[in-house]
Amino acid sequence: MPPPNPPALHLRYSVGTMAASGPIPRPCGRPARKDTRMTAAFTTRQIDSRERFAFWHDVVCSHCIPADSQCLDERPFHGSLSVRQYGDVAISTMAASSHRWRRESHHLSRDSDDDLWLGFLENATARLDQDQRRIAIGPGDLVLYDACRPFEWCLSASALHLVRLPRAPLMRRLTTTEPLTARPIPATLPGTTSLKALIRDGARLDAEASSIALGEAMVDLAAMVLEGLGGAGDSRNDALYRRLCHYLRQQHQDPSLSLDRIARDNHVSRRTLTRLFARHDQTPMAALWAIRLEQSRATLRAGGTRSVTEVALEHGFTSVSHFSRSFRQAYGHPPSTLLQAGRQATETM
Repeated sequence: MPPPNPPALHLRYSVGTMAASGPIPRPCGRPARKDTRMTAAFTTRQIDSRERFAFWHDVVCSHCIPADSQCLDERPFHGSLSVRQYGDVAISTMAASSHRWRRESHHLSRDSDDDLWLGFLENATARLDQDQRRIAIGPGDLVLYDACRPFEWCLSASALHLVRLPRAPLMRRLTTTEPLTARPIPATLPGTTSLKALIRDGARLDAEASSIALGEAMVDLAAMVLEGLGGAGDSRNDALYRRLCHYLRQQHQDPSLSLDRIARDNHVSRRTLTRLFARHDQTPMAALWAIRLEQSRATLRAGGTRSVTEVALEHGFTSVSHFSRSFRQAYGHPPSTLLQAGRQATETM
């Protein structure tokens, strides 16, 4: 049984500031439900200048990702947001005065959003920090960020498109997202021009039920572009690295997987294996550990498991205490938090 409709925002945000078909925004910190057919538009135009940024914060948290925010402009804040949903894909287009969004570990523990996001700066300037990288981007740029890890956006925009992409279909084609976030996506990569055009079109169309196909096409194009980004400057060694990452993902449930076995199964020396991962600031075993954590998190979010121990053992961990510590360090909360959330979600279905 689906959960009841969430409450509307406080009435201090006067009538006439919102025009929407679909869910009304809920207070920040409660993740937005993914409606498969929804269009919505919001503006601060008729909001009292003293309350505009608070209104903006609640609207963006409700339709994008819960995070902390700060206005960086001394002048009265102005902002508008339109949201269009195409199946599991959503395009949020904003125009806004200069401000900052910061998503930290405490946000990760309170909501279950683990989607991937593309930022397309049609007419905007911004700075994005994620995964120990910082990038300054401007009009025409395209960049990836990941909701399941901390990030910071500083932006000023006349037209910024934020595209929510479901993780599962993308991760069937990508080995990992960490090397891809907060990196410029070259316009020369195959599919990039078409992806930008599709985002522009999607940001201007009416989100009809029949437009689910547009969302699926966007996921396919994004996967192709991100695969190209992961292989930019490809060489024989880069191809081998991707093959090794795929092997680790396929074999991660085996607790006996060792450095020697990885090298032997893939017909490379230990030295070559170590050198390949060092080029990506990793060790093979650290990469394996990260995959196990990622897959464990997906299992916990899906619900239906009996215990944290069961999940840890299923995904190749031999020490539950080490698993729990590593999970908390990676995601900002213990695995038991997702286990409880998964059980509650299963009970309400």
